[in-house]
Amino acid sequence: MDTTSWTKPYYDWFLHGILPNDKNEAGALKIKASTYTIINNMLFKKSLAGPYRRCLEPDETKQVIEDIHDGYCGNHKGSRSLASKVLRTGYFWPTLRADCITYSSKCEGCQIHSPYIHQPSELSHSISAPWPFMK
Repeated sequence: MDTTSWTKPYYDWFLHGILPNDKNEAGALKIKASTYTIINNMLFKKSLAGPYRRCLEPDETKQVIEDIHDGYCGNHKGSRSLASKVLRTGYFWPTLRADCITYSSKCEGCQIHSPYIHQPSELSHSISAPWPFMK
């Protein structure tokens, strides 16, 4: 576990009872910690309607996104679908959605095969034909 990881305050609170020095941060951590738990020395986030989601460290997140997006069963989903699939797979980290947006916007295969927008860049201007009114 990295000492600057987002999970460190939760481990400190659950395992050692250590809270941040700031009173507001300590209260916020206690409230947020109610949705987390530690099982076999790994941090999990409780979900409302499903299994616990394993909280990943920053160095593990890129590998999970790559496996789900490009892997054996990957289908180069968009960023929202990719984030939802990561959550359904059972993983969590706070910057999940932003990381999925960044990864899918840099994926060359997604950019090449993305749907082409056929709308004109400017609204059409109607031109009335003067010949029906000619005598």
